[in-house]
Amino acid sequence: MPDSISGNTLYWHIDSMNPGEIKEFIVLNQVQAPLNYLYQHNVYVQTVGDNYLPNNTDTTNGIVIGSYDPNYKAANPVGIGPQHFIENNIPIHYYVEFQNTGTDTAFNIKIFDELDDHFDINTLVVKKSSHPMHYKVVNRQLQFYFDNILLVDSNKDYDKSIGFLTYSIMPKKCMDGTVINNNAAIYFDFNEPITTNTTYHTIGRPGCLFDNENLNDFNFFPNPVNEQMMMITVNMTTDEHYAIILTDLTGKTINQLSSSKEQKGKYQHPMYFSNKIQAGIYFLTLKTSHNNITKKVIFGH
Repeated sequence: MPDSISGNTLYWHIDSMNPGEIKEFIVLNQVQAPLNYLYQHNVYVQTVGDNYLPNNTDTTNGIVIGSYDPNYKAANPVGIGPQHFIENNIPIHYYVEFQNTGTDTAFNIKIFDELDDHFDINTLVVKKSSHPMHYKVVNRQLQFYFDNILLVDSNKDYDKSIGFLTYSIMPKKCMDGTVINNNAAIYFDFNEPITTNTTYHTIGRPGCLFDNENLNDFNFFPNPVNEQMMMITVNMTTDEHYAIILTDLTGKTINQLSSSKEQKGKYQHPMYFSNKIQAGIYFLTLKTSHNNITKKVIFGH
């Protein structure tokens, strides 16, 4: 139990810790959020005499899933949008949970996790597990073994019928649009495996993919715009300068950007808005010497 609770914040007080000592807090909470709800948990550590503060915070994001199958896999970060866009320079943290819903104790459990070809195995870090286990990698298959785990069934003790493991791994340097899939097969003793849900991520940022890569074009994100910034991705197939212009319905210029290069390629530009823009319909135009491309932008509050 926490030492105190204020609103939705839990507090623990630790008097002292020895060098290298680890303390662990496991929070079990009944979820009342709807399915597919995006949640975020933040952890902050306040210490006295700490000379390095950046590693004193951590954030975990996830999606509320249903109770159809208690054996599942979750990934953090979830990624942006329905395609789960992520940069390829950050690790993906995986969490695998399993539960014995049978009628007797499970003695040995093994979990086989096929690592996507776009993962860099050299960056694998196995972090935590609910019970003692050992693992190995065989031909890009990550194998976890919980020997003599003695996991009771959920009818006898629900909380003690659950186990988990966590690990992280980095994607390789790969092209925008590359999709990385991941799931796991869970074996309870001699039973057939239970396959978890499949998580997936797309390398890149929203707007980095184009229907025709051979044409000058641009995308932007988000739309509608509810903040003071949008990210614009330009795909140039010709060597020339270009401009990006935001206008209102009367044609008045609200904001604009100009390119600094005359080279074909993909370029990303953040467009910031110093003044609050009224909600409504606006137009974003990519102007080149060859053609102009205009798309509708919706600003909302």
